[in-house]
Amino acid sequence: MTKLRVGLLVNPVAGLGGPAALKGSDGHWKEALDAGYAPHAPERARKFVELVGDAVEWWTVPGAMGGDHVRSARLVLTDATLTLGATTRDDTGRAALALKEAKVDLLCFLGGDGTATDVSKAVGTSIACLGVPAGVKITSPVYTHDVAEAAWLVAQLRHGFETITRDTTDLDEEAYRAGDVDITLTGNLKVPLSPAIQDGKVATSHETAMGPLVEQVLREWDSDALTFVGAGSVCQAVKAQFWGKPTLLGVDGIVGSRLAHLDLDAHKIEALVAEQMGKDGKVRIVLSTIGGQGMLLGRGTQMFTPAILRKVGWDNIKVVAPPEKLLGLKGLHIDTGDAELDASAPKHIRVTTGWNETRMMRVLCGAKDALERAAP
Repeated sequence: MTKLRVGLLVNPVAGLGGPAALKGSDGHWKEALDAGYAPHAPERARKFVELVGDAVEWWTVPGAMGGDHVRSARLVLTDATLTLGATTRDDTGRAALALKEAKVDLLCFLGGDGTATDVSKAVGTSIACLGVPAGVKITSPVYTHDVAEAAWLVAQLRHGFETITRDTTDLDEEAYRAGDVDITLTGNLKVPLSPAIQDGKVATSHETAMGPLVEQVLREWDSDALTFVGAGSVCQAVKAQFWGKPTLLGVDGIVGSRLAHLDLDAHKIEALVAEQMGKDGKVRIVLSTIGGQGMLLGRGTQMFTPAILRKVGWDNIKVVAPPEKLLGLKGLHIDTGDAELDASAPKHIRVTTGWNETRMMRVLCGAKDALERAAP
């Protein structure tokens, strides 16, 4: 059987702004590097290639945008110098076009919404594409839920695989940093038809009154603990019950009855956790999920690194969401970037949905859960 020709395209600085609490990487990834954060897109690319293995014939571009991560690939744009920190959005477009001209059967790209937008502007729906998540903002329904799932999907594909056209979307990062969520349609891509492809982000209106849900959260609150509360309108409603002005799209730390730490990055969270645990104190995390996608960890929550999550422990993570945010979801998905940590997560997690109301939701991660999403 003839192998699929699969193109690999990597945005080497994608995701840098996540742990640095920059709400994205477009135009700000150098700030993250200066703050001591390392790119994780290259490691995700290497993992993706390793998991797919020799099931396909790899094609890519030289350097940090591909060749550094898959040694046995055939190269296009061989006259280009593509090094970490020196690539541009124009390079993404040129590389996508070159791989299209090489007649790949599938173009796999690692990045976020900005990368998906650049690819869609370059090739549109002329070839099949697949997004492998490595960015901060991943609202576009052209990505799989995680790297392992992308590898599983690619390894299953055969010539003549069915495709579907999906939108690419992006957030205005400057507006996002100011607390405004403005999602714009940026193009279209043709992707494999598969349950491994995530749905797009849906802005859910809170048909359920938030008051009873928040009251239930406060009823169970441990005022002796250091509690980190995540981003989004549901978490914002919880944070608004404490003294101080909360951050809508960031992680805030609550001590006692006040917001003591605002818009925290991973380094600050790590330091606070170490300090709290050093005096035998308790640490809690409160999160909500992304409407329509069911993502719990891995989209805008990169401030909670695998190291932090291991220290805090799954038992100390509380999930809150009104019932309408859970409609149609087969489970809540996690993508911490650490496959071993993801596999250690509980099979189910309790979600507080209202006053004396909870719902048990499956926790999904990796290729093993792709078929579960396809099940009726």
